[in-house]
Order: sequence, then C-alpha cells, then structure tokens
Amino acid sequence: EMDSLEGREPRVRKRLFDLSASGLSIRLLSPREAGLYRSGLLVRNLVITIENREITLDGKIQNQLKLSRGDRPDGIKVGIKIVRISEEDYEFLAGWVLFQAAQLAI
Repeated sequence: EMDSLEGREPRVRKRLFDLSASGLSIRLLSPREAGLYRSGLLVRNLVITIENREITLDGKIQNQLKLSRGDRPDGIKVGIKIVRISEEDYEFLAGWVLFQAAQLAI
C-alpha cells in the first residue's frame, strides 16, 4: 500500500502493483487519474507499509504503461523511482525484496 501527502491535500492511498529496492509502481484505473501523475513529478513523503512497518520516501514519476487483459484495457501502471529513503529503511526494503525473490525461486 502506498500513502502520499502532497501539501495540504488529503492523503492518497493506492495499492502497490510492483515493488523493488529502487522503485515501485501503482495501477490506476482511468486516464484522467493517470494525468495527475506526470513523468518527472516529484512525490514527497510516500509511505509504503510492509509487514506493518511504515517506510517513508520520496519518489519521482518515471513512466506510464497501459495495461490490458486480453484485448480489453485494464488500467495504467505508473512507475515511480525512489529518490530519497533513509539508509535503515533502504536496508529493510532491499532485504525484504531479496527474501521475496528467494521465496519465488523455491
């Protein structure tokens, strides 16, 4: 889950689509919503929750990819590069990602 606070606006909650030690992605349902996440946009104070641990970071919107299920549109994937994260949170995130990858390989 991703939680973001931009200025005085209400927090925005999105379920993570993908997560790595260097970035993450979210799935949006409409082009209108995707228009809010322009490439190059810096999103401050993202909070991702992993195993009840909150990790705060800043991210930069990298790209958007239209998703489909067969021949039907299925939302838009927005890629976000991590540009600021504490060393402690990075170590936890990188370890968690490595553990998940190892579990998939079994």
